[in-house]
Amino acid sequence: MGALADRRIVVTRDEGPYGPLATLLREAGAVPLHRPTVEIAALHPPEERRRLLPDPSGLRWIVITSSRTVALLAESGWLETRPPGPSVAAVGPRTAEALTARGWTPDLVPDEAGAEPLVRALRARDPDSGGTAFHPASAQADGRVPDALEAAGFRVVRLDLYAPRPVPRPMEAWTDHLPPGDAPLDALTFTSPSAVDGLVATLDPGPIRTGLTALPAGVQGPTTAAAAARAGWTRLVEADPRTFAGLVGALDRHFSDAASGAPPPPSHTPR
Repeated sequence: MGALADRRIVVTRDEGPYGPLATLLREAGAVPLHRPTVEIAALHPPEERRRLLPDPSGLRWIVITSSRTVALLAESGWLETRPPGPSVAAVGPRTAEALTARGWTPDLVPDEAGAEPLVRALRARDPDSGGTAFHPASAQADGRVPDALEAAGFRVVRLDLYAPRPVPRPMEAWTDHLPPGDAPLDALTFTSPSAVDGLVATLDPGPIRTGLTALPAGVQGPTTAAAAARAGWTRLVEADPRTFAGLVGALDRHFSDAASGAPPPPSHTPR
């Protein structure tokens, strides 16, 4: 068994107790603690969402950056039949899998995560400027993807489909998991900045917040790392690669190095 054996690790992602991240942690020997800090709320009912969605036949590219977006597009009926015109880009393998399951196999899945690699790969595949790129997204998503698409010469249509909202949780929910509790935590995981913000929004200043921010935080990507650092976490363990498996692997290496007495890697300084 690896370095995560019996480690109690919080999953703050909005997934069930047997969701993908919790499952990978469990397979690595850890004990995932299901504590979602945000829940995803659709901004429109399916019928209204369908009316807001563009006609896909008039698009050059459809750029999708989350599997939740895929689920909401499918719920509205927009993915029932794929038209022959637009190409489809998925930000990563999990989003690509969600699209493929709906019969929309992506034309482009970049090797590297992030807005710039996504648009760079898209331009390499489609070097001619012009046309419309549709980007459905979270209301809290930053503008890096649409900004990079516009800089590449596309007319961008962005539609916000959902927004995360904090999940209220009493302070007592953490009492047993911080010293001198009976089931202390070893680490937390954050897969989005909204997960960090959702947790912080429910914590008053005091010993519980201090105890949580003293723990290692496994983070998926630099924007999530920056959000965790702003919230007070200093022991950041960044996923490499930026996948759930990369996050679990990074935590395993962190605790393996700690057990062996190896010096920690250079501390990450979010920009």
